[in-house]
Amino acid sequence: MSHAYHYQSVISRSMVLERFSQEEIFGWCLKDIVTTGRKYCNPLRDDKHADCYFIYAPDGTLYFWDWASVPNHWNCFQFYSRMYGISYELVYDHIWMNVDDCAMYSVSVAKPAKTRVRKMSSTTDIDILPKEWSHNELTWWRQYGITQEQLDADKVIPVKAVMITSDGESKSMLIKGMGYAYTEFESGHKKIYQPFERRLKWFTNCTANDIGGMKSLPKSGYNLIITKSYKDCRVIRNLGWNCIWFQNEGMCPSADVLEKILPKFNRVYVFYDNDKPGIAAAEKIKDMLLKHNGMTRCFHLPEKLYDKGIKDSSDFVKAISYNKLNEFIKVKLEAK
Repeated sequence: MSHAYHYQSVISRSMVLERFSQEEIFGWCLKDIVTTGRKYCNPLRDDKHADCYFIYAPDGTLYFWDWASVPNHWNCFQFYSRMYGISYELVYDHIWMNVDDCAMYSVSVAKPAKTRVRKMSSTTDIDILPKEWSHNELTWWRQYGITQEQLDADKVIPVKAVMITSDGESKSMLIKGMGYAYTEFESGHKKIYQPFERRLKWFTNCTANDIGGMKSLPKSGYNLIITKSYKDCRVIRNLGWNCIWFQNEGMCPSADVLEKILPKFNRVYVFYDNDKPGIAAAEKIKDMLLKHNGMTRCFHLPEKLYDKGIKDSSDFVKAISYNKLNEFIKVKLEAK
């Protein structure tokens, strides 16, 4: 006698949408930026003409529309199910276990871009249990030319465990591998970085106004480079350039904060990743910064390097050299 078993997933729709946005899930499928402002080809059929598009329903559901197909529209879960041949009852589990770094595909004109960082409320407290630097940890940082002295000066702290307190409730988390706390911010906020953790690589209670590198920034200067991570900022500073870092490519400090920094420099440069989302984000940030410094420009590494796994300054140093990076930056900053 045969029995039919019904699979009951422990991962729910709401859990998935708390972790990933609709735009991110669609972007993961298309391997492209998701926006309501352009047309797309449909990968579910032999489509050589970009005539499909995204639209939000009144209830906030994002749909991919293709009038040449039956059915002619899908939400992100339906699209994912069709794209990967996953039964609908397994689709939440499959997204949870397989989608990663999806924020690189999420740049929407209708909704603010999300990042891969797990963002907590700025009223959430993050406490850390520090530990001593290990040989392996320092070796890992040295591949980017970053020393223990620099890490200590920048208040980068290796951590053994983290406690998160919100609304009177505290939860502790043991750091299983390498984990570091960025603690240089005057606000007391912290950003936790776990380089080898797939699902919780970053989490933070920082806001857009928590700018890294401010303590080493002179009161004024000729060039100022803005990047999107501590690692990139430290690499650029090691070359002698003035540099600060924003929390991520999609976050920009408030106007009053920017007005205290940008006018003090002759030229400002946004130096983000060389993938499509990074290039698009740099252009957006540049447009915001122009209000505070009319000599704001943006640049990025050659796009062909992205296929070799080199997307930013720290990747470049690790794969090539500091000298070549310095030559590249000099050319970009000297360009009219």
